[in-house]
Amino acid sequence: MGKWDTPASIRLDKAQGDMSTEEFLKKQDKQLELLNIAREQISNKEFDKAKPILEKIMYEDALIVNGVGWPFLLSKTYLGLEDFDNWWQYTNFLFTEFTEHKAKIREIQATILYKGKKYEDALQAHLVALVFEQENYEGYEIPENTIRKVILKYLKKLKAEDRADYLYDLFKQGITVKPFDEKSFRKAIHTAFAD
Repeated sequence: MGKWDTPASIRLDKAQGDMSTEEFLKKQDKQLELLNIAREQISNKEFDKAKPILEKIMYEDALIVNGVGWPFLLSKTYLGLEDFDNWWQYTNFLFTEFTEHKAKIREIQATILYKGKKYEDALQAHLVALVFEQENYEGYEIPENTIRKVILKYLKKLKAEDRADYLYDLFKQGITVKPFDEKSFRKAIHTAFAD
């Protein structure tokens, strides 16, 4: 069993347990203090100091402090330590447990894959992020030129600019067919490069 076998919601229930509201608020204040220390350590590039604080909070205690950015501190720490295996495992955990951040998480993964010169995987992750972003803003449509610009960024690296129209059409299909199936979408992108 891995570190992330217990869902965040169950860990959160465990964190509050039978304690009184006053005790819980004290625990929350202490956690906020620790998160701020870790954030400062990360800004000072002291990732090795931030890691045990953040792992204890995320693995053992459960995150009980509200805030969009807190779950991403451990991700930044793993990246700073170049611990890519734990980073990948953790971002996938975030993806399943913090579904409101699916677009952001896939975009972060795309960025790291791109830096690692895994351009096809990065393209897949980025297009998935855009589909999730589109889903988040019903009634808003991401401009075509924005989508094509993203696609071409990766296709230039892959020397496959001729596949831009196919991938744009695939993206349009991804945002219209419900429910969105990420696995099938990624497979369809991969077929664009199967020569």
